[in-house]
Amino acid sequence: MTDNTQNSGRAHSNSFSVFPTDLSFLGTDVFYGMSFARLDSNTVVSRTQNGEILSRLSSDEWILPAFAFHVGDNIYFNFLPFYNVCDHKNHNVETCKKLFIIKMFSKNLKSGRPLRLSTMHSTHQLLAKINDHCVLHNLKLESIFEEFDLFKNFQEELTPSMNKALVALVRTLNSIDSLERGFPLNGTIFPYMQKAAKAIRTEGKQFPIIPSKILLFKYRQYHAHIDDFLEHHQNLFALLDRAAENPYYGKSNKIHTNPNTRASKLATAEHLALHIDNPTNFKKAVQEYNLDTLCEKYQWKAIINVLGFITKVSHCAKSLIHLYTLMRDHEVKGLTTDCLERVKGWNNDALYVAGITTKLYSTSKPTKWITTDAILKPVDTLTKINRFLSPHFKTPNNHLLISAAVHPVANTKPSKDYLVKRMGVEAGLDPILITEADIQELEAVDPLRNWRSDPKYKIGAPWIISSHQFRRTMAVFCAQTGLITLPSLKRLLGHLTKVMSLYYTRGCSAQNYHFNLINPELAAELRRAKSEADGAMYIREALRTSEKLLGLKGMDISGQRSSSVWVDRAVAETVQLAAKGLAAYTEIPLGGCASPVPCDKRAHGNFFTCPGCRHLIGKQSVLDATLEIMKFDISELDSDSMEYKAEMQNFKDFTELRDRLIAKSK
Repeated sequence: MTDNTQNSGRAHSNSFSVFPTDLSFLGTDVFYGMSFARLDSNTVVSRTQNGEILSRLSSDEWILPAFAFHVGDNIYFNFLPFYNVCDHKNHNVETCKKLFIIKMFSKNLKSGRPLRLSTMHSTHQLLAKINDHCVLHNLKLESIFEEFDLFKNFQEELTPSMNKALVALVRTLNSIDSLERGFPLNGTIFPYMQKAAKAIRTEGKQFPIIPSKILLFKYRQYHAHIDDFLEHHQNLFALLDRAAENPYYGKSNKIHTNPNTRASKLATAEHLALHIDNPTNFKKAVQEYNLDTLCEKYQWKAIINVLGFITKVSHCAKSLIHLYTLMRDHEVKGLTTDCLERVKGWNNDALYVAGITTKLYSTSKPTKWITTDAILKPVDTLTKINRFLSPHFKTPNNHLLISAAVHPVANTKPSKDYLVKRMGVEAGLDPILITEADIQELEAVDPLRNWRSDPKYKIGAPWIISSHQFRRTMAVFCAQTGLITLPSLKRLLGHLTKVMSLYYTRGCSAQNYHFNLINPELAAELRRAKSEADGAMYIREALRTSEKLLGLKGMDISGQRSSSVWVDRAVAETVQLAAKGLAAYTEIPLGGCASPVPCDKRAHGNFFTCPGCRHLIGKQSVLDATLEIMKFDISELDSDSMEYKAEMQNFKDFTELRDRLIAKSK
């Protein structure tokens, strides 16, 4: 299929994917809500926009461009690997294809549309597992669903993620009759999987927050790569273009003697003459473009390593966009070169918004994400890379992230649409190892999860970053900056967390953009994170602190904290209450406030009624720190001014309040 065919399929996806536009296709094509009883080998699975058949049910390779909603959607499905030696080989593969169609096009109340391609790839993987199991035991595939013991034997072998896909498939099969399915469904399977679904939800684990030390390391690492790139990008581009012009440039002086090398196959007689006359190996090429320091720093050995550095820089910029916007992976990959828009916001902050999402909508939907000027640097970096690569690809779209594989120096082929599909680049960056302090920070945020038994978070193991970790980490840190354990990181992220909190959770607007309405899904996620973060702060600062607590709530906790059983029970209860928004911890000049509702007195800076409040969790260390700050502020004032006298009185009153709280706790 040509690129034009692929792009045209994407362009008409919203109108074609639910129902065929040509009524003559109703009896031949698959569509949402169809009758599956009429499926046969000639059923048309996909067409081009012009109506030409791309895939039939009998085809072993399916191309589904009409169902792609964004650049990250993989439109290819391959059933050829399903053909393994078995008495029922052909029959089982045909059944897998039918189950695929049933799952994708069955009616569902959630979206009223066919399932997304990303979901169908999970279903495709599950069907491959079922097929492999049938090959191993020489079974007809439908027998798995007809006999409970056979089904259970298969189900117990699956990972939690595959079990989740199996739950969804069984739910779909149970919603249609045996005539539509083509086989009976054992009556005990559906209730069995309903129970399994509850267990899977209970075992489900959220993405971890990135511990402060690790996040600071990655933040600096990403910026270091980008800074090196921005300083040397013109020379980097010139070197790579020179290598593209002459395949021998930057290669071994004797490379032309081997006709089987890629360079020799691409080189012309003119290239050969230039090389023989003035051979330029990699070391000399790097020196010509003043890249010696960079070459040594990143240990480049060949021209391809320079292009690899461009790929790493692209990944670093993409990761920072995740950090600065909380966008998902497919949302960042779908950004265009004109994705930034400056608006005037609350308190005259200059803000940037960007985007398109498919999450929750089963179609592409324009959406905006709030961020700060920090986004300019990574976007500028990706724009420079995009312009550098632009002579080597042609596409009607103006996507920001383009694969470096389009460059002639690359030794791999780019994807058909030239876009970044998977960026397994993180493993190529210097790792940071997990420490005891990191585990303690994870335990503070999610105290009921057994982090120490999970091999992925073993002390001494490298931390593996994923794009969604940035989203959850920033959501939690925006909710409670107190959970950021490093002051330097708190300073770096301070403005960003403040802006996101204002616009997503407190309802501020920018121009005509009201972000908790324009991006309600992210606003809701930040509100959930606020509840989780409040619970984590309460557990860390009240239940598990070694400091003596003051105030009514603080003394109540201190009186029972000596019992480890009580603490464990209190932690579990706090997690449950936090999920319902009923647990809170707000840092105040006296320590902390556990009130889950806003306080009208604190809102006006009146803390002198706090000692009589049942929510006060006082701390002498915080009281002393507050007095030191007040003392410093007073020292900056004119001793003859009214402001000085007022602040001195506040200082005396606060000192008396501190002494009174400490005295009551004895």
